[in-house]
Amino acid sequence: MAHPRRRGVRQLRAALPLLNKLAASPPESRLRLLCRRAGLPPLEVNAPIFDVDGTFLGIVDLLEPISGLGLEYDGAYHREISQQTADNHREEGLERRGLTIIRVTSVDMADEPALITRIQRAHHACLSAPPIHPHRWTFTPRAP
Repeated sequence: MAHPRRRGVRQLRAALPLLNKLAASPPESRLRLLCRRAGLPPLEVNAPIFDVDGTFLGIVDLLEPISGLGLEYDGAYHREISQQTADNHREEGLERRGLTIIRVTSVDMADEPALITRIQRAHHACLSAPPIHPHRWTFTPRAP
């Protein structure tokens, strides 16, 4: 029998490498772990994205930089019309620079098998698309 004060230590040790202090919300963390189960490589979490001139384009919740697939978790805040409009403008700017954005809601998260399939298909499509050279986006801001 396990010592009462050591209950859950094994699970905690297994979970520690999965933690990411940059995650902005629990659903975003769950989405990142779901992407892992979908077979995606490690994702950038809430990384600022810039165009090649160093102009800030936005922050993507989760980004697989090799394929250019970004995932955005949209909670209740994103249902407000002003926020939807801002999200749409930001997403269009990112897509003009070659990124593909998938939007995910709590309804999507409720059907994990379907969401995993959707993510896998999008990732495959991004990897199969002709590469954009040079990348039209970067993680590097404009020098002051």
